[in-house]
Amino acid sequence: MTSPNSEEALWQRLSRSLFGASTTTDESLFTYRVMSEIRALNEAFEDLAWPRFLRWAIPLLGVGVASLVLASRIPASFVSMDNVLLQRQAASNDPLSPILEGLR
Repeated sequence: MTSPNSEEALWQRLSRSLFGASTTTDESLFTYRVMSEIRALNEAFEDLAWPRFLRWAIPLLGVGVASLVLASRIPASFVSMDNVLLQRQAASNDPLSPILEGLR
């Protein structure tokens, strides 16, 4: 059987060749450094999130409000198609004539 020390030495040589020279052997120090980098990146992303969101949200909100205003005003200005189609037509009373005169 192989001794634990020879396996450890073999693993150290293998890890140095695969992963490069390790600058630290303390796992908690490595974890601390990685987490501090993640926290710094998280703060940078938080700073970028609101301006990026607002750059698109405000114009889209304006388009939505304008669409609702236009959608509420258009039916009030035109004769309803139901009234035009279901109204009895008389020879002298054409329901489309006011609309056609308004387009001239």
